[in-house]
Amino acid sequence: MKHAPWMATVIVVVRQLVAVLHGNAHDQLGVGLSAWQNAFVYMVIVVAPLVAAALYWTRYVQAGALLLGVSMLAGMTSLWLMLDAPSWYDLQCVTAGVALIGAAYWAVEAYHEMTQTWRAAAAYESLHGDEEESAVPLPIDVVEP
Repeated sequence: MKHAPWMATVIVVVRQLVAVLHGNAHDQLGVGLSAWQNAFVYMVIVVAPLVAAALYWTRYVQAGALLLGVSMLAGMTSLWLMLDAPSWYDLQCVTAGVALIGAAYWAVEAYHEMTQTWRAAAAYESLHGDEEESAVPLPIDVVEP
């Protein structure tokens, strides 16, 4: 587990290099993207892996792993389905759209869980400060002021 932040960072850096090369190919070939495609690329391909790599260096490693996994699956699955589809009206391309919707749902869920974790950690720290305890209190424990 101690090498996980480094491995995640290397994976994200390699993925970002491939994304830059892919984007350059789009520019050189004159293949433009629509507004929603640009939004998908920036959120799922660029921003999500960077945020995930940053989370690996904090105590939110599980949230980082989930976000990195979701973003990588969303990008790769949709890319393969769209490239392999004979046309935009093919069932396979529609399936790629459904996969994108599923990935977006799980990305929102991952973000929600991540923010809930941050809120719980902040509440715990505000109640207990820097004191160390031998046992972590359960959520049902009564805390006296």
